[in-house]
Parts: sequence; C-alpha cells; structure tokens
Amino acid sequence: KLREEMMIMKKYILSCISAMSAKLLLLLEHRQHFVESSDRYSMQDLFDAEDVLLPELVSVHSTWARHIKVDCQLCQGRGFCCELCGDREILFPFDSTAVVCAKCSNVLHRHCFAKTSVCPRCERRNKRKTKQSDGLAKS
Repeated sequence: KLREEMMIMKKYILSCISAMSAKLLLLLEHRQHFVESSDRYSMQDLFDAEDVLLPELVSVHSTWARHIKVDCQLCQGRGFCCELCGDREILFPFDSTAVVCAKCSNVLHRHCFAKTSVCPRCERRNKRKTKQSDGLAKS
C-alpha cells in the first residue's frame, strides 16, 4: 500500500522544482526499483522486510507526503477539493480518505462518493456532450 501511494506521489515529486532540488527521489537510492514499480522486490528487500524495509518506507513516505501536503505550495496547488461536499480540505490521490474516479481522475472523499456513486466532473462532461450532440442534431 505504501509503495502504491509512493508511485502516485512520485508524479508530484518529479514535477516539483523544489522536490527535485532537494533530491527527494534519492531517499530511495538504495532501492531504485521502488520508484519504477510498486510490485518489484529484490532478495534484499525480502530479507529486510520487517525490521528494516518497513521503517525505511514509512520514513520516505512521510517525507514525501509532508513535502506535498504541507511544505510545498506548488504541490498543494495540485491537490483537489471534494466537489460533492464542498469541504476545503485539500485531497490527493494517495490519501486513504480519497477515491479517484476511474473515468476522469477526479479526486473525491471516499465517503462522499460512496453516498452518490456519481462523479460531478463526469456528470458535467456528459451533460455537455448531450447538449453538443443535441445542437448538432438540430443543425
């Protein structure tokens, strides 16, 4: 789970000048395969699994999350607000409280989406398509 979230965080880190200058990706320099795939392990990873690997992953995950969610305004600006409840909390696709729409990649609170199962962005897009196709049919 941590590695899957880190693969999502990697996109933020790669597109952030301050994260790149702080060399945040190099926190995993001894386990570079972790930033290439979330399901590849070395033999050493398996030996280190409980006592070394997990604390190391938690530390890097926390550092990246802190950069994205707290320290960097550029990364924070790439966050999302839940359109369903209007809460001002900034959501990110790697948050455990968030869900990502499979069709449009919009990020919403998991509990809000569970109530409606409708993505507001997809709904708007569908309405626009319907209006456009109705306009073309009348022409």
